[in-house]
Formats: sequence, C-alpha cells, structure tokens
Amino acid sequence: GMNGFVPKPIDFAVLAKEIGRVRREGRCLRLLLAEDNELNREIAAELIRADGQQVDAVENGRQALEAYLNAPDGTYDAILLDLRMPVMDGIEATGIIKEEFPQIRILILTTYDEDDYAFDGLARGASGFLLKDATPRQLRDAVHAVYNGDAILTPRITGEVINRGVRTISDNARIKLLRGLFNSLSKREH
Repeated sequence: GMNGFVPKPIDFAVLAKEIGRVRREGRCLRLLLAEDNELNREIAAELIRADGQQVDAVENGRQALEAYLNAPDGTYDAILLDLRMPVMDGIEATGIIKEEFPQIRILILTTYDEDDYAFDGLARGASGFLLKDATPRQLRDAVHAVYNGDAILTPRITGEVINRGVRTISDNARIKLLRGLFNSLSKREH
C-alpha cells in the first residue's frame, strides 16, 4: 500500500536518497558557463537564470579556468563548457580544472553528437555531454543530474562508450555487463 507518497514498507535508503535529491534540487546552484558565441552564451545564461540558478558567463576555456581559479573555494557547483572555443577549448579546460579540482562537475556543450572529442572529454574528467539543441528542460535536468553526480551522455555516445569498453572483455563478462546495464534501466526505458 501507499503511505502518502512513500511506498510501504519504507525503504530508508531510497527515502534518504530522495530527500537528498529534493534538498539539492531546491538549492540555488552557482554555475560557470563558457561559450564563445555571444548569442548562445546569452541564451544559455538566461535559461539558467530563468530556472532560478546563478551563472557567470565567459567567452572561452581560458577565461573559465581563470574565473574558477580566482573564485573562492565552493563558489561554483558545476561548470558548463562549450566543446570548441578559441584560445582554449572545453576539453583542454576540463583537463586542467579536473587535475587540480577533481570534485567539480563539468558538462560539455556540443553541437555534434558524433564528436570523438567526447571520449577525450570523458577521459579528462567531464561528467557528460549535452547537445546545444537541448530544450530548456533538458538543460535544467542535465545541470541538476551532473551536480548530483550522474553522468549525462547522448544515446549515440552511450552506445559507443559501451562498445569501446565491452570489446576488450570476454564474452561472459560482456553478457554480465550488458545484463547489469539492462537491469539497471527503469521499466520505462526497456
């Protein structure tokens, strides 16, 4: 049966996780955004502000790096970096920032789903990739997901990550891995 919105019997691990999620989502996040295209930068910043979050916007990866390094610890909850920018791109900035500050979450914004840069970004510590044609809701959800420690990948990149990782293991291990991934999906995702 149901007791309010909590299923009976109460799973305290699930309840604690849900309470934590609600608390985190209710908090105003402070974000750093680097995007070289002025119109895209302004649109993304306005979408973030419309969601009730705070954002500082800069033009390139070097400015993002400088802003992050010059800010007091804990100023930013997450960083959004355009993949391709002059002066310093999002991948290079990700690598430098994550080397010194591994706890910060970084979301790379990209125009193309098929960028091999995605794998470089993941190797350097990016928490995920979001296509620039994302809806405002998808942008909001991605920012919150990355802040909460989840990874965001497009379906094509997810498939490629699985293929690249699965190719190097035995058939039994591959079956176990794929079965585990399938079982971790919600019924809606099956």
